[in-house]
Amino acid sequence: MLLLAAFSSLLVLFQYKPVQTWAAQKAASYLSDQLHTKVAIKSIYIEPFSSVVLENFYVLDKQNDTLINTPKLIVKLNSFSIFSSFKKHNIDFKYIELNNGSFYLKKQKDNNLNLKFIIDYFNTPDTVKTPNKPWKITFEKVKLNNFHFRYKNLKVDSAKQELNFDDLDLKNLSAEVKDMDLIKHIFKGNIANLTLREKSGFFIKKLNTDATIDSNQIEAKNLLLITANSNIKNYFLMKFKSFDEIGDHLNDKVYLDADLHSSRLASTDVSYFTEDLKHIWFNLGINGRISGTVNNIKGKNLLITGGKASYIKGNFS
Repeated sequence: MLLLAAFSSLLVLFQYKPVQTWAAQKAASYLSDQLHTKVAIKSIYIEPFSSVVLENFYVLDKQNDTLINTPKLIVKLNSFSIFSSFKKHNIDFKYIELNNGSFYLKKQKDNNLNLKFIIDYFNTPDTVKTPNKPWKITFEKVKLNNFHFRYKNLKVDSAKQELNFDDLDLKNLSAEVKDMDLIKHIFKGNIANLTLREKSGFFIKKLNTDATIDSNQIEAKNLLLITANSNIKNYFLMKFKSFDEIGDHLNDKVYLDADLHSSRLASTDVSYFTEDLKHIWFNLGINGRISGTVNNIKGKNLLITGGKASYIKGNFS
């Protein structure tokens, strides 16, 4: 009876934010010792089986750079139960909102990412081989507000005026993603109202699409992309052997396939991706299909307009 009363008292205590925060800070301190880096959290509030609000959580990497910083993270769960959810290996994230956060991903000179030490810690080998039912993790809706993402490849020392895929810096990143799948694909989901500005100056005003990213291709269906000077509509596909080809061999090794409707493409936007068009100016209306590499592009049923009276119509290769 005393044991039951003590257990009940603990459950009541853990309903309060100060107690939850104290426990979370103890856990953060433990992880700091285990990971040999800094893990910190200001406060946490957990509404049992329903939602979590995390404030000022951050983790440093081994070089004491901020790996991840989340001033405010809101997570809402759908029909979560400790017993049934873990038994069925099923977690449904109804809503995740991340406000004003940052993430700094680095590929180090040893070819490892700066978060490898965290992945290794939580991926300890299981010496007892028992068959496990795979987890089903559902992301119904994820919202980013004013996020900052950086990626730096420390193996490459190249300065470019145009967009550099080895040194990305995306600011003011906001988006709403529904039905996200990170299990069968690197990424798959419905993206709405994505906006960002890259340090090169490239600006996305709005991106709506059903996107799929895999290790060898990026596909965008139901596409609406509005930049500072262009708008691209309908369908776009990129195929490649590895992501490195996007940065190093965009002109000759990355296969493009686009079916464009009522689109407009400006050289000022294209020049962010290839320096070959740096001194060429155009602003073209495009309808039709284009495919191939940048330096060997082909067109089918293509209508290109360059002004009120000038246009090109037909197929070309």
